[in-house]
Order: sequence, then C-alpha cells, then structure tokens
Amino acid sequence: MAYINLPNNITTGNLRDGEDYSKGSYVYANDKAIVDEINGNLDNVNIKTGANIAVAKISGTAVNLASEQTLENKTLDNCFIGKNTPYLGNFTTANANRINGVPQICTRTFVLPEYIQSESATIVIFPIRTEFAPDGIQITKCGINLDANRAYSVTFRYRTGPTGGDTTMATVATGSGEATKDSGTLTENLSVGQYIAIGLPSTTGAKWLNVWFTYTVRAS
Repeated sequence: MAYINLPNNITTGNLRDGEDYSKGSYVYANDKAIVDEINGNLDNVNIKTGANIAVAKISGTAVNLASEQTLENKTLDNCFIGKNTPYLGNFTTANANRINGVPQICTRTFVLPEYIQSESATIVIFPIRTEFAPDGIQITKCGINLDANRAYSVTFRYRTGPTGGDTTMATVATGSGEATKDSGTLTENLSVGQYIAIGLPSTTGAKWLNVWFTYTVRAS
C-alpha cells in the first residue's frame, strides 16, 4: 500500500449540500481507512527515514539486507554467507585472521619417492603457525594416492620440532590391488609450534606419491 488517505474531508466539505459534516458514516469511513491500512498494509513509505526499529521487533523466516547496506565493526556468530557457502565460524578481534571449523586440506606430491626416502625417511610437510591457527588445528583424516596399484605404506606423524619428537597419528597402507587409501576419521588436536611429517617406506617402483590430510582450525 502507500500513504494513508482519508476518503472524506469533513473540514473543507466534500459532502453533499445540506449534509452534516459530522455525519457518522463519513467519520466511520475515515476511521476504517486508517484501520485497514495499519492492519497489514503498512509498507516502506509509512516508515520514516532513520526510524531505528529494534531488531527484536523484526521477525520472519528470512530478513534480507539490501545490497547497499554495509555492516561495520560487528560480530557475526554462526553465520552463513549465501545459501551454499560453508560455515565460517566466529569472527572476533581475537581470531580475525582465521576461519574456524571449515574443513581444509593440505596435499603434497613426491616424484620417485624411493630416492627421497634414501636421503631422509621422514619429511616435514606442514608447520602449525600462530598466524592462521593460534589455538592449533584438529586433524580429521589423512590418506595417500599412488601412480598405480601397489602395496605401499606411509606413516603420518606429528613432532614437537622440525627435527624430532615424533608421535604417530596413523599408518595408511594400500594393498597390492589399491592405488588409494585413507585413515578413516581422526580427532588429533595439535598445537602451534608442532609439525606434521610423513614417514616414507623403502618400497621401490612408485613413480609418484601423493599424501594429504584434512583439518580444521580450532577455536580454542
């Protein structure tokens, strides 16, 4: 609807000659016009600019912000951006540089891994840094892919420093008829300053090896 307009003007007189300006039917018609407009027909033109309506008074299955509106210095908790965008976590001053809870993946590929293994059986592939994960990460799965079906085994570890203090998270092994394998679900919580490494086997013949792990950034 639009602005509320009274159908009868009882002060300037748009009534028929000789009629009483206070005639009840016209007063009633004016009142009804107001009631009909207020009860379910108010729209944008009825609300003044800068009305500052409390959010608690706005409800519905969806509240859409117009494209020209901008949020500044606000905290968005448990938010979705677009219907197909994954959960982005809680953005606050304390964790403004990270995205909590979103599954992420790290992947590394080694060509002719047997020659790498002959020089170093354990390879660091991922440092956990405070810049992106001040509270650490959680490893949720790891796995390997090979150039062809073959029996092959890789140990996924974490260590307290770049050169030692290893703890095994999972050993992922393919059978002779497999070229890919994963660990299944993991819940390894790792801290800033730790490193993720892999242990390579002495197995020969692989042209390339791809290793990967999935993780989420921890919120606390």
